[in-house]
Amino acid sequence: MLKQARIQSCVAKDLADMFPVWDDDEQDPDIVKIVNALHDPNFKFSKNHWPLEGVLSAHIVKSEAGKRSLSSDESSRKRPCTASASAASFVGDEGVGVVATMKAHFDQCFKSFSTKMLNGLGSCEKQIKLLTDIGVLICMFMHVSDNKLQSNSEKDDAPMKANVNVGACESVNAPGDAKGKKAAVKEEEAPKPSICEIDPKTCDVDFDAVALAKNAKAREAAQLVARATSARYRQLAATQKSPFLGNSTAKAIIPSSASHSGRAHGYDSFDQTGVRAKHITLMNFIKSNPLHSFLIFLNVQHMEAYINLLRLRLSKHPEWFVSDRICFLNSMFATVWRRDYEAFKQSEPNADGSGKLLPPGAYSYYTGQLPIYCQTKKTWTYDVDYLYSMLHIREDHWVAIWVSFVTKHITVWDSHKATKHASDEQIVEAVEPLAVMIPYLLQTCAPDDDKWRFPYTPLTHSRVPGTEIPQNIQSGDCGVYCLKYIECHALDLPFPLELCDKNMRKIREKMAAELYDETGCKGHDKLDATGLDVYDRQA
Repeated sequence: MLKQARIQSCVAKDLADMFPVWDDDEQDPDIVKIVNALHDPNFKFSKNHWPLEGVLSAHIVKSEAGKRSLSSDESSRKRPCTASASAASFVGDEGVGVVATMKAHFDQCFKSFSTKMLNGLGSCEKQIKLLTDIGVLICMFMHVSDNKLQSNSEKDDAPMKANVNVGACESVNAPGDAKGKKAAVKEEEAPKPSICEIDPKTCDVDFDAVALAKNAKAREAAQLVARATSARYRQLAATQKSPFLGNSTAKAIIPSSASHSGRAHGYDSFDQTGVRAKHITLMNFIKSNPLHSFLIFLNVQHMEAYINLLRLRLSKHPEWFVSDRICFLNSMFATVWRRDYEAFKQSEPNADGSGKLLPPGAYSYYTGQLPIYCQTKKTWTYDVDYLYSMLHIREDHWVAIWVSFVTKHITVWDSHKATKHASDEQIVEAVEPLAVMIPYLLQTCAPDDDKWRFPYTPLTHSRVPGTEIPQNIQSGDCGVYCLKYIECHALDLPFPLELCDKNMRKIREKMAAELYDETGCKGHDKLDATGLDVYDRQA
């Protein structure tokens, strides 16, 4: 049903009252004429209502010049307009036209723009001159240093160098030897690297401050990783917490030991099945490459290669091992930490005990960035509970270590414990840097909410008696025993009777054949020296 409008009264008003006007408004008579004309149906617009003043003035000037004056109809027609005519048409009553105004405006803009360009170029010229002076000073300094370093050697080797240069010149400048001449020209054009040795005592650079600043940056990055990792750390819910120590729920959710009941073993590290075929393939490769040879002792490269093999297996098959919360470290870890232990003790801490100088690469080990081969990228104590590594004692003996973050203890397995090749004092001296600096690293990188869990208290350590583990009676196989200690314990296997001196040949052949078979004989990565630069000590 449509609504109808009911009108009770209607008043007719004039057209002028339809447009309200404010009290203080001033009306434009020309606009009023236009509005009235639009509402008048009989009104018709003509040229007389709006005179063309600018055109009339231009035609007036032309008529004054003696030319024929045009009628209004002819003047309204379109005609080509020249530049002079258009300029004259824009001339005002005061004698200053739009063209003159625009020209003055453009002149002012270009003047300010050129001034700014000149100022900027002058500033650049000063900077270039300053940098050139600095470069000249540096070159002079390096040249003087090179002359000082080479002065003594040049005096002693002058006759020998003269003979060498003569021979080189004769061979290069021989007739018909175009290639030799090109090589000589390239060698002359190539810039020779200059080496400058700086005495820290006479240098203004504070190397300790630079090392501390670099250490602080690495510590901040490790703390960020630790905070992100702690957010997903496994913890009990409020309904699962119990005041009783024997809580079975807690034991099931967060196991407190490395041994997992019912976990299937991955492989037998002493099984000889398939080793013969792999060994034949390895021997064929060695025959085709005579440069490869065997060594009686396991050096650093061999130890690193087999640790890398264990890291590769853990990354591909974590279910084979006792837990996925373990990590295999290379020998570089313990070597560098033992070397820099004195610098750590001599560095001044902050008021709260933090801020001491840790070894280079410590924070990368903490976050799993090191070792480079098969990076775990797991954070210690949050993603990793146990560390496996090895120590080099007395420059000729390898021992295995097992670091437990759960029990805060370091276990040492020594294959020469019975023969006392290394004394207890030597073992303590080698383990002490790790026992002291590992808790310090954990407390430094831990988030503020978890710092109470990681005090500065050093880790305890002990050496397993020789009666409980297989011993190496003959000398030269300590490296094999060290690696097999680590492998068996990581697989949650007891140390078998097969690990003995009489089976050493078979064990070595198996290890070499598996290395070649699983790694494709690509060798091992170089010793990890990332994080070391000119401000760090030599590795």
